[in-house]
Amino acid sequence: MKSGCTHSPQLLHRSINSITAKMVKWHMTTLNTFTKLFITSVALCFATGCTGVLPVAARQTVPPMRVAVFYEETFPTYGFLVRITPEQIAQDLRSAGIAADLLGVDALKDPSQFDAKRYAALVLSYGNTYPDEAFANLRNFHRRGGSFITTGVPFTHPVRRVAAPDGSNR
Repeated sequence: MKSGCTHSPQLLHRSINSITAKMVKWHMTTLNTFTKLFITSVALCFATGCTGVLPVAARQTVPPMRVAVFYEETFPTYGFLVRITPEQIAQDLRSAGIAADLLGVDALKDPSQFDAKRYAALVLSYGNTYPDEAFANLRNFHRRGGSFITTGVPFTHPVRRVAAPDGSNR
């Protein structure tokens, strides 16, 4: 399957075993458990069209086969000990044939850069924390058919950047 293409639900259902079997079999010997779970989750998301829990009206189009991975260098983690970096997650997804982009807070809050037409799923790997500045656009992303893959309880600990005394953001 190519990035950005749209597939019929029938093709996706026929592909579920093939996609997951090939990707997981190839990677199981080299990746740690955390990465294996992410790749399997993303593969299942794509194979089912990422629309399994949406109302019928929202299932009319299948999102593109592209994943956004949230990354901010100093973003805090809560409720989860990160053993793998967002960069490694994106790299492993690319190795599995899944297009993946690292996106920061500014990109996630901007609907022209991050939406369900461009991305099928968003990986939030910072445990229970999430970028509060992007919450409105994250909610719109989900309402329009986007999926979240998280390492914690989603949307329980909002995090906002604040200006440091030297004027920089933290």
